[in-house]
Amino acid sequence: MASNVTAIPMGIELGPISGNSGTVAGYISGNAQLIGSVTETYNIQYNERLETPPSPSCDIPFCRDPDFVDRGTLLDEIHEKCSTPASRIALVGFGGVGKSQLAIEHCYRTADRSPETWVFWVHASNAARVEQGYRAIADQVKLAGRKDPQADIFELVSSWLRNEKNGKWLLVLDNADDAVSLSLQASNGHKIQASGGDRARQRHLASYLPPSKNGAVMVTSRTRSTALELVEDPDILTIEPMGIIGAQSLLRKKLGEGIDNDGIAELATALEFMPLALVQAAAYIRQRAPRCSTTREAVFEETTKLRTLFF
Repeated sequence: MASNVTAIPMGIELGPISGNSGTVAGYISGNAQLIGSVTETYNIQYNERLETPPSPSCDIPFCRDPDFVDRGTLLDEIHEKCSTPASRIALVGFGGVGKSQLAIEHCYRTADRSPETWVFWVHASNAARVEQGYRAIADQVKLAGRKDPQADIFELVSSWLRNEKNGKWLLVLDNADDAVSLSLQASNGHKIQASGGDRARQRHLASYLPPSKNGAVMVTSRTRSTALELVEDPDILTIEPMGIIGAQSLLRKKLGEGIDNDGIAELATALEFMPLALVQAAAYIRQRAPRCSTTREAVFEETTKLRTLFF
């Protein structure tokens, strides 16, 4: 009497293993066989314990700056754009103009006002760091299958982002300055057939940023052309240096009350109101204190050195 058996196609993904519902298996390899005659005809490539689903969290690699200075209505505009379903925005400007600090502050404010929102941060300066960032996201959400060496981490994370059941999320792509860094090779090293023969599987980062009414993507970039590969032109915010009042306020917070107003104004103007230069200059001056006087004249003497360091 023939057995009622079912063929197992090669490459099928398994669910929880029978008899051990706490384990998730990977992929079957080898030729298709019949259940009941499976003896050394396939192997399970990985086993992974099921994990307790985590709660939404804000995981960015920077502390919040307690001395952050608001820049008019800029953060309100960022919040409004990111609140639009399936939004994508880019902050574009010179290096040191404060794009990343604005993104950091927006992330923390998002976490404060919406604790149910996942906040992810990806360094996008090169393809390797993008992959590292996607793996960090997979760890943050405890994505099943992320430890499988045959898994494409970009596809796994993209699928998670696409699934609206996973809730709201904000993804920051920081320092996406070079278009080359946006071309990614499949993280599992698989090849695909192309017109020119075998080549490494490469896809643009944009293809791993699925539109979702629950999601928002924020890009920081020095180059408008690179930002335009990820967002539409109306969604680009050009970030300018701080105004004189904001720059002086930032220096005052960083330096305290030891320097007079004329010295603060002189230093802010000399450093062209660039936030990064102002913060680094303040740290430089504090490090030299009390050897370095904080009078206007002393700060003026240091200005040439500071401009050499920061420009």
